[in-house]
Amino acid sequence: MTTILAIDQGTSGTKAIAVDPARGILATAEEPVRPAYLGAGAVEQAPGQLLSSVLAAGHRALQAAGRAADVITLANQGETVMAWDPATGTPLSPAIGWQDRRAEKLCAGLADDKQILTSPRRRWPGCGAP
Repeated sequence: MTTILAIDQGTSGTKAIAVDPARGILATAEEPVRPAYLGAGAVEQAPGQLLSSVLAAGHRALQAAGRAADVITLANQGETVMAWDPATGTPLSPAIGWQDRRAEKLCAGLADDKQILTSPRRRWPGCGAP
């Protein structure tokens, strides 16, 4: 009896699903998160809220399944960025959301620099992580 806890931490919420490979879906849970749309293209999220939503959704899904997790997987907002203290794990900044457009002008200015843009993947022009 293996229980997999899969967690997807997204822009507007965190979803968790407990799965038994032999029995299928055992339980699901979701916790909302609220990005702050600050004007001038700024989109931020509170790191503590993101972490709390992951923990709460995961715990609720496992509690509803009546099992402990044998395996935990996590997917998140791949282009959302934040800084934290490596010694303490304390966040040093809000999470800058993938929808944030503050770096758009900088990215546009770098668009012709072949040394910087080495990835074949084209990013959304407003992405906070050029």
